[in-house]
Amino acid sequence: MLALVATVFVRSGDAQSDHPVLLSPGEIVEQISGKWSVPFLPEGASEYVSDCELEAISIWLREEDGELWYYSQREGTGGKGLVERVPVRTQRFADGTPAPWLLIRYDNEQRMTEAGEPVAWRLLMTSADRFTWQRLDWQHGNFAPVRIRCEAASAFF
Repeated sequence: MLALVATVFVRSGDAQSDHPVLLSPGEIVEQISGKWSVPFLPEGASEYVSDCELEAISIWLREEDGELWYYSQREGTGGKGLVERVPVRTQRFADGTPAPWLLIRYDNEQRMTEAGEPVAWRLLMTSADRFTWQRLDWQHGNFAPVRIRCEAASAFF
């Protein structure tokens, strides 16, 4: 069973210092490349673990012809999966400041919103070693499980 924790995030520069601050889009671009896993609580255990050998995802960004592209590849006991390649977009708030996430829309997305549209994802980071996904159609405050950078996983447990 996977335990999830609801977290409130604030964008950099907001006054609420008691919540994790999100990295800017530029900082995400600088930090996201690497191998990531989802921490889980094994049945009967009292501490979370992160097993990058069992299941992980490698992520990297590359600029091609003036556009930023997101690449990912699943890894684990079954070997390596296909490489996904999708364009990266950014968004701005009404006041013109950049939103603290990258926007990803998979070309072959099979998951649909209630409106029947393919889902789109926000990639948000709270540090160089943690990120999460949020579907655009999810209610405010709902996030996928946090992913931990494999090289730093031991520091979190």
